[in-house]
Amino acid sequence: MLPIALALFAALHARPGDAAPAPAAGVREEALRHYLAGRWLERSGDRSGALAEYSRALTESPEDAGVLLRLAELATHDGQPLRTIEYADRVLSRDTTSARAHWLRGAALFQLRRPEESLAALERAVTQAPEDPEMLRTLVRVAESLDRADRAAAGYVTLSRIAPDDAEAWFQRATSEARSGRFALADSLLARSLALDPIRPGAIVLRAWIHEGLGRFDDAIADYREHLRVHGGDDPTRRRVVVLLARAGRVEESLALAREVVRDAPRDPEALQVLADLAYTRGATREGEDALRRMRETDPTDARWVTRSLQILARHGRRREGLALADGWLARHAGEPDALIMAARAHASFGDAAGAVKLAQQAVAAAPDSLPAQRLLARVLEDAGRSADAERELRAMRAKHPTDAMLMLDLGALLERRGDVDGAVAAGRDALALAPRSPEVNNFLGYLLADRGRDLEEAHALIRVALEADPDNGAYLDSLGWVLYRLGRLEEARQLLERALMLTGGDPVIHEHLGDVFAALRQAERAREQYQLSLAGDARNARVRDKLRGSR
Repeated sequence: MLPIALALFAALHARPGDAAPAPAAGVREEALRHYLAGRWLERSGDRSGALAEYSRALTESPEDAGVLLRLAELATHDGQPLRTIEYADRVLSRDTTSARAHWLRGAALFQLRRPEESLAALERAVTQAPEDPEMLRTLVRVAESLDRADRAAAGYVTLSRIAPDDAEAWFQRATSEARSGRFALADSLLARSLALDPIRPGAIVLRAWIHEGLGRFDDAIADYREHLRVHGGDDPTRRRVVVLLARAGRVEESLALAREVVRDAPRDPEALQVLADLAYTRGATREGEDALRRMRETDPTDARWVTRSLQILARHGRRREGLALADGWLARHAGEPDALIMAARAHASFGDAAGAVKLAQQAVAAAPDSLPAQRLLARVLEDAGRSADAERELRAMRAKHPTDAMLMLDLGALLERRGDVDGAVAAGRDALALAPRSPEVNNFLGYLLADRGRDLEEAHALIRVALEADPDNGAYLDSLGWVLYRLGRLEEARQLLERALMLTGGDPVIHEHLGDVFAALRQAERAREQYQLSLAGDARNARVRDKLRGSR
């Protein structure tokens, strides 16, 4: 047996991470001897010997918390979660405030793939020991596994305070802030993380994303390319660089990289789609046609690739090719409702309103109970200048489907375009009564109120509900930015609208909204730039042209 004084010295000089309560005062001396011998052997690396000594100590003092916790920790390290829980429960049966017992129990439950129970136990541990970084790290890992992003983010905030040298805590805080669109704060947090751990995996990609959010596209491109020098096969990142190069006006570089991606993945329909879009932008019509053909040939039976081809052709004004493609697909799928719907949409997008109405009517006749066909018919009737007929269609559909909130939104949007704002608001409120948590409904009504300068605080609350459900939705962020603009909170509006532009890839309406914010901030040059970008995406917008003239 080791001398008790020597064993006591070993226990007192154990590593902080291995610390555990010593046996309670008043236990038998023999139990204390075995416990201290176990600590000495454990520190020396003799785990089996330590386990034997702890077991002897437990025989002498069966309910001692210090001994039970050491046995629980050894069971954890040995991959025996059920034994860990057994020992931890024996401690908790006498002391429900034991943070270490709750922590060990929570970790063992996670090993047993019971994450909800694990998180509850870890929450109790952290409540008892809020300044213990090891317990907090375990909690945030479990919270992340459950997609409890808010809880994990809060944990990393606390962890960065109590363990300021923890690079991972700063990194995760930066990630969380970037996801919330607070890119300037994310940038400073990431800088702190990199100062502690300059080679942390994923840091370059996060920095690139932050630079995107801050509008530093050249810096983002440089970061992504640095990442690609090590991970050259990361196709999603290469595609992101393609998009950023295009947005930065570096079309030649973007097209060259898109060709590389397609060369490495010649049957990847997504890559071919991007190449086609860029080729048409550059004026390389034949290359664009070839890329679209190859995209469709990856699966000639899949209507998705026909639909995407039509979208690209419409975007670049290729009316003849687009109509030929849509009509050819319809000829091969004669009478099929989905083919009729696709053809009707194509004719509408290429300006053939009368043809779109005829095809939509055929789709409704082929599938009388198809809501998509009926909703499309209402839309193309409006496009053809028959808004009264469109309204009748929507009201008839509402009578058949009184609980469909989306039909109410269609009716509300139509009434707004007809100038009946009160009717549109009423339709939005009817939809909200049917679907009070629907992000689409909350955003529709919130944006409608904000756009008309009505009930702005209510509009703000409605849009917040939408963003809680879908925080990275560019349209919802635009709505929130717009209501903040109406409330005079211009700097907040600017940040949100810039993030919305990043997420949507440059929506003309969002460019207009951002131009209005810059105009209110008396930054005339930046306002003009946004109005010009808006017109580049929608040259027919007379309202924006008037704003551009007024900003000179």
